[in-house]
Amino acid sequence: MHPITGKRITLLVYIAAWVLIFGVHAVFIYRIKEFSFDVVLFDSLVYNGLFLLIGLGIWYPVRFLNTLGSTRFSFVLNHLAIVVVCLLSWTFLSEYILSSFWNDKKSYLIFLDEARYYRLVAGVFYYFIILLIYYLITYYSDLEKKSKQEAELQALIKESELTLLKSQLNPHFLFNSLNSISSLTITNPEKARDMVVKLSEFLRYAIDKNQRDMTLLEDELNNIELYLDIEKIRFGDRLIFEKQMDKKCNGVLVPNMILQPLFENAVKHGVYESSDPVFIRLECQMKKDFYTLTVINNFDPEIPARKGRGVGLKNVSKRLQLNYSRNDLLYTSKTENEFIVRISIPVESK
Repeated sequence: MHPITGKRITLLVYIAAWVLIFGVHAVFIYRIKEFSFDVVLFDSLVYNGLFLLIGLGIWYPVRFLNTLGSTRFSFVLNHLAIVVVCLLSWTFLSEYILSSFWNDKKSYLIFLDEARYYRLVAGVFYYFIILLIYYLITYYSDLEKKSKQEAELQALIKESELTLLKSQLNPHFLFNSLNSISSLTITNPEKARDMVVKLSEFLRYAIDKNQRDMTLLEDELNNIELYLDIEKIRFGDRLIFEKQMDKKCNGVLVPNMILQPLFENAVKHGVYESSDPVFIRLECQMKKDFYTLTVINNFDPEIPARKGRGVGLKNVSKRLQLNYSRNDLLYTSKTENEFIVRISIPVESK
């Protein structure tokens, strides 16, 4: 698309600029030579009107040379050739039209001969101003295109990373669940069967939600309660879940499956290691510009903590960073008998 004729506003600005030049040209000649006003107007109209058209045509060799690519020497040589052709064509046509129209005015014809070199200098100036404008437009257009491509590339990278992180969740949970089912098939086959049914429901939900990046907190909680129901089949009354939800948390959007690793860690490091009841509590509050989701579980301080690779928390931290472009949205702390994980969801994500 031509950068000037392609849009009405740019075409109007271009024409307006030449109308201004046309007026200045006419007034200047009128003052220095005192020709009749019709002669001056026609002179200005022919010279500036022709260069208006030439200026539009200059775009095509500019675009061709820019697309073709060239060395600095060939670039200068090509433009010298173009400016020579443009100026010779402009001068010949202008003088032919004007001399034919005013062939009975000798004083004006003498003026045409005298002014030829000054007009050529003006033509060179016009050419390089228009050339500069075209290259600025080209540079800006290419820069905008590169910025758009970089943004698209970053979005693809982000999407790929999120997909990879989400793909780590189900195998991690599935591994733990299958271990539990394996144990129950020996000790309690009926519970193992119930666990398989609930596990299939959980995975159906997980597969469906994995198609989207964000989900309602309410749906996420339903998913967590389904997960805990699966674990309660094994642990029974040893696993106690509580939640305290601020009404302002209703309807908040969160990254899907973001709470899953937190509850897995709570079960792994709390319930697995203790013979006493373990409380897992979820709290949601709105604080300033964030919704804070806090998962708290107690543990037996006398039992050595199980070692792990920390995949769950790293996964949550990385996903929060990718979704919100911040690396301060995950906080963990530990007291004598409680482990606390807090994630912050910016309010604008709602």
